[in-house]
Amino acid sequence: MSEGALSARISDAPGDPIFGIVELFRADARPEKINLAAGVYMDEQGVTPILPSVRAAEERLLASTTSKLYMPIGGDPAYLAAARTLLFRTVGGAWGEIEPGAADRVQMIHTPGGTGAVRLAVDLVSRLQHCPPRHAHCSIRRLKRRPHEAPCHPRAFEGAPT
Repeated sequence: MSEGALSARISDAPGDPIFGIVELFRADARPEKINLAAGVYMDEQGVTPILPSVRAAEERLLASTTSKLYMPIGGDPAYLAAARTLLFRTVGGAWGEIEPGAADRVQMIHTPGGTGAVRLAVDLVSRLQHCPPRHAHCSIRRLKRRPHEAPCHPRAFEGAPT
């Protein structure tokens, strides 16, 4: 490979701090420890078991799958409709009844995961909002300053306006 090749200039991305927490958990000999680093249950051997209910749901999905086409870019429309109904339903209202005005104000996308969702939101807000230099009320700047759920979320802001 030549020195000028693009692949020669690619360096490894920095490690994700959440995986360091998992390694610390594995090295800790205390029997009463609980690993919630990744937000999932792990047994005493550090294995994330597949629960019987999850296995059964996967089998039903596999049996009912009729296509291997890609999902639309915004995500699975049926999933988005169900999530919208769950998140924005009228308090005490029937299933499917959405808060007045929410249908016009709320847009949803289905993302691959939490950090992926943060990055998509950063990209969207960056494109839609022009941030003058040192403008304190810029949405991206406010998002960068707020506490983040996971140690990897701040990296999702790399490349966003400052």
